[in-house]
Amino acid sequence: MSDAQALAQRIEGVTLTFQARAGEKGKLYGSITTAELAEALGRELGQEFDRRKIDSDPLRQVGEHVVPVRLMGDVSATLKVVVEAEGAEPAAAVEAAEAPASNWGCV
Repeated sequence: MSDAQALAQRIEGVTLTFQARAGEKGKLYGSITTAELAEALGRELGQEFDRRKIDSDPLRQVGEHVVPVRLMGDVSATLKVVVEAEGAEPAAAVEAAEAPASNWGCV
């Protein structure tokens, strides 16, 4: 397996999460740029990452995004990016809060 293929596998296992200011309909006031994605991916992988390898327009919407990453020739990967509204509770916390309360232990 080549280094690029090994890197592609590592990227496939990564989910980057960003918090950004957003309006009521989930549109960001700014955007998450390829430079920010590359910086976060580099931190996650423990190595520098070139933003030009990320094949995406800036992300401007809250939600889950699948971002293609070109590594070399025919080797590419998809990166999962989650953009959350700043100040909003993470999805797992919202689900837990919406779950019905247990009566366990109550008399």
